Amino acid sequence: MHIFLDVDGTIASDNQTLYLTLCNLALKLGIAEERLAGLTYDEFYALPEVTAYREQAGEQRYNTNIRYYSSHPDTATSPGGH
Repeated sequence: MHIFLDVDGTIASDNQTLYLTLCNLALKLGIAEERLAGLTYDEFYALPEVTAYREQAGEQRYNTNIRYYSSHPDTATSPGGH
């Protein structure tokens, strides 16, 4: 097993907008795209739809799903693109 640490952000940068959209669609949260635009991660996680999903799914399932989508290949892009 290999573990890589990108200490200066040059290997990959996250694609926050894609991540939020992917979570919204995959978890069937029903949040309008206009509301997602410009949100920080903390703001997204605090939305009523996200907190309702968290309560309904349970803490373990919520964390598993959030981690899964955060590691989705399309949500991490290299500085020059894919």
